[in-house]
Amino acid sequence: MAFRPQVNDQLTINNATYAIAEHPAAPGVPYGQAGRRAIVYQVAAGDDYRALKVFSRRFRTPALVLVAQNLAAYASLPGLQVCRREVLTPERNSPLLQQHPDLAYAVLMPWIEGP
Repeated sequence: MAFRPQVNDQLTINNATYAIAEHPAAPGVPYGQAGRRAIVYQVAAGDDYRALKVFSRRFRTPALVLVAQNLAAYASLPGLQVCRREVLTPERNSPLLQQHPDLAYAVLMPWIEGP
């Protein structure tokens, strides 16, 4: 079953509960943007906004854990906060992935507002 969230759906990720945010220009529609490899949703835990990048099946791979580990070294540099990523894995996020299997190897990262 594909991950098709609704506005305000709750996801508990690493002991924090996030809600799917509403698109500011489309009331009732989740704030998400589709790309070639993934859909990026805005999620929020209070005032803490994050991006949840949900990959299409073809691009869900354990290698994303290594990518996140390698990028972490750059997260403290100006403008590179997005390198602070958490990958949802079966080992760390089993209850969530049992409920939403399409979130396997999804990436949670800071939400960066554009210009």
